[in-house]
Amino acid sequence: MPVLYKKHTRRVLFSEEKKMILKGKKKEILFTKLLSVLITVSLVLTSISELAFAMPMVSGNILPNMGMISSQDISANIIPFNVGRVTDADYNGEGKVLVTIQDLHSHKQTQENINSILKILDNKYGIRNIWLEGASGDLDTSWLANIKDENLKEKVMTALLNNGRLTGGELYSVQTGKTKILKGIENKEVYMKNFERLNEIYNKKEEIAEYLPNIRAILEAKIQQYYSLENSKIHNLRKKNRNGEIKADKYFLRVVRASMKADVNLQNYKQIVKYLYLLEYQKNLNFEKVNKQISNIIKELKDSLNYKQYKELVGKVNNKETETEFYQDIKKYVQEKGLSGKYKEAEKFFDYISITESLNPIELAQEEEELIEETEQRFAKTGYEKDVIFLEKYFRLIESYLNNKITANEYKYFENNRERFKKLWAKYVDIDGIVEINKYFDVFDDFYKDNVERNRN
Repeated sequence: MPVLYKKHTRRVLFSEEKKMILKGKKKEILFTKLLSVLITVSLVLTSISELAFAMPMVSGNILPNMGMISSQDISANIIPFNVGRVTDADYNGEGKVLVTIQDLHSHKQTQENINSILKILDNKYGIRNIWLEGASGDLDTSWLANIKDENLKEKVMTALLNNGRLTGGELYSVQTGKTKILKGIENKEVYMKNFERLNEIYNKKEEIAEYLPNIRAILEAKIQQYYSLENSKIHNLRKKNRNGEIKADKYFLRVVRASMKADVNLQNYKQIVKYLYLLEYQKNLNFEKVNKQISNIIKELKDSLNYKQYKELVGKVNNKETETEFYQDIKKYVQEKGLSGKYKEAEKFFDYISITESLNPIELAQEEEELIEETEQRFAKTGYEKDVIFLEKYFRLIESYLNNKITANEYKYFENNRERFKKLWAKYVDIDGIVEINKYFDVFDDFYKDNVERNRN
C-alpha cells in the first residue's frame, strides 16, 4: 500500500566486487576486493511527499546505552557499512530502543539491505515489533510465507521487489517466518484523506509539467543576464550534476575549487573535506597489492587460529551482513598475532574502510548545498545577482513541490519565503507564468500540511 511520503536519498554507495575460490581442504582463498566511493544525486532525507512504500521502525532491547556513544561508534559496531549507516543517535533515558530506518522506497537493493539490517539487529539483540508506513493495524505476511513451493515463492518475492511492491520489512517477515511482527503506523482516516489528495495531485501532473519548462526558460534568461562569470560556471556545473553528465568525484572537486577561489573556509564543511580526503586516499591504494596481502594474511592465520576461528573468519567473506566483521577481524588478528607493519598496504586499506565508515551521507549532502550557496553569495557582485540566485533556488523548490519531492526542511523554507519569491518574480519577470501554477497550490498545501502534522505525531 502506498504511503504519504517518501524519503529521498542523496546517498553514499559502496560498490564492491569480489571473487572467492575455496580449494579442497586447504581452503586457499583467492579473492579480489575493489572498494570505491560513489556519490549519487540524492541523500537520505525525510521527505513529506511522493507515492512510495513503507519505512520500518523496529523496537526491542537492541542497543547499548547511547548517552556517551556517537552514531559513528554505533555504526561501526552494529551495522555493516555495505548495507547501511547509523547517521544519528539519541538517548532519552528509557530502557526501550526505537530504530528508524530511512530508505529509498521502491528500490530493490535498498529493500534487500533493510532486510539485512533487520536480520542483523534481530540476531544480535532481538526485535519485538516492526512498524510500517502506509498501513494501519496488524499486518500478516503468511499469504506469502506459506507458499510451499520454494522456487515459486522466490519468484513471487523477486517480482514484488522489482516492482516496488514488497518492502524490506515485509521481506524480513516472510524470510524469517515472523508473519505477524509487522504493524501499520498510520491513522487510517487521515491517511485515506490525504491519499485522495495524492491521487488528485498525480492526475494533474501532466498539466503541471506543461508549465514548468516555460518558467524555467524565463528564469534561465534572467540567470544569463545577471549572473557573474563564476556563478554561471557553478550553475552549469549543477545542471550537469543533476543530469548525470559529470562524475561525482569531478563534480565535488570542481565545487571545492570554486569555493576556494571564493575564499570559503572549508573547515566549516568537515564531511566534504573527509570525502575529498577519501578520494585522494583511494588513489594511493594499490588494490592488487591489497588483495595479495590479505590472501597472505589469511594463509598465516590458518596456521595460528584454531579450526573454529578460521572457519568463522572465512565464512564471513561471502555474506554481505558479515563482510564488515571480516575486515574488523582481520585487522584485529594482524595486531594480536604480531603482524603489524608486515602488510602495510592491507593495513592502509583497513584504515580506509574505517574512515569510509565515519562519513555521514546526510551531513555530506547538507554541506554540499550549503557550500554552493555560500560560494554563490561570495561571487555575487550585485544585489540583483543575489535576488536571481534566490529565485533560482526557490524555483527548484517549486519543481520539487509540484512533483511531490520536497523534503520537510525544504518545505519549511518554501513556506517562509513564498511572499518574497512572488515580489521578486514580479520585479524581474515580465511574463508571470507563476500565475498559471498558483491554481494547484491549494490542494498541494493541504496535502503537505497534513503530512507535516502527521510527522509530528
